[in-house]
Order: sequence, then C-alpha cells, then structure tokens
Amino acid sequence: MILWRGTFEESVAYWRKRCSLIGTGAGGWADGVIANRDQMAVRIMQGLTSLKGKYSKKQIEKVCVKAALHGQYRLSDLRSWISSPQSQESFNFMESHEIIREPENYNGHIGTQGLFDGN
Repeated sequence: MILWRGTFEESVAYWRKRCSLIGTGAGGWADGVIANRDQMAVRIMQGLTSLKGKYSKKQIEKVCVKAALHGQYRLSDLRSWISSPQSQESFNFMESHEIIREPENYNGHIGTQGLFDGN
C-alpha cells in the first residue's frame, strides 16, 4: 500500500526527507532512487525507512553508501549488502622493486630533466 501525501512530487519530497533522517548516505541513495526508479521511488523509499525496524541507522547508512557507489537502487540490493557485508581487501604496495626504475634514472634520457622534480 502506497501512502500518498498530496501530489506525487509532494509524496516523493516527504519520503526523501524521511530517508535523509537516517543519514546523508541514505538521503543520497534516495536521490539515486528518485533519479533512476521514477514511479517506484516512493515505494522504495518507504521500504528503506521500514528497515529501521530491523537494522540500526548505522547499518542502513553504511549499505546505502555502498549501494549508491555501485549504482544499485533496489531494496533487494540493500538487503544483500546488509545480509552479506563485504569489506574491500587492502594491499600493501612495495616501496621499490628491481624492475622499477627511480625517476632520476630518466633525467638523462629524451629531455626529461625536471619532469619529475614536482615543479
């Protein structure tokens, strides 16, 4: 059941505001829903606000940010992120390697003096 608040535009604005009360990430995700899901936007934003009954605002906010970064604007996307949170693996990069030359090595070649000096 969709609860309309006046015109469609007024209803969208109302539910967008309710989403933004969860956090800026949820508000941003709601903006993406409005832009990408057209007539379904109100229903989807209602679903987002109903997640507060089961999950914390912090959890919802976190998955909204992730989903928006991936361009995912369905409630099923949010539920997937919440049920199986994934963290990105971080890598340590080597400071030096035998096949990587230092920038100074290039200064004598093809007129690159000063190119790597940061000027």
